[in-house]
Amino acid sequence: MKGSELLEKIDLLIDQGNMTWESPGRNADLDIARFCSAVQGLVHEIYGADHPYLQKDTEGSKEQQNALGEGMSVLKSIRKEVEYSSQLGH
Repeated sequence: MKGSELLEKIDLLIDQGNMTWESPGRNADLDIARFCSAVQGLVHEIYGADHPYLQKDTEGSKEQQNALGEGMSVLKSIRKEVEYSSQLGH
């Protein structure tokens, strides 16, 4: 996947996370679970199954808002890394 395509995908997920954070609907838990699943899928696609974010237990004891916040943090970190890598390639 090209850097620009990856950035677009990350930006869409960040937008989704922001909407879920700012305007939680009546299905907020489901929305957060879907968001976290999408982030996990992206992390797995980029880094593989050994990435620390995928190794964490995201079920049960963890609060949904914490899971959402961690997902957003991971996305923002990935975005910075992709931007940096894209700049090096030019």
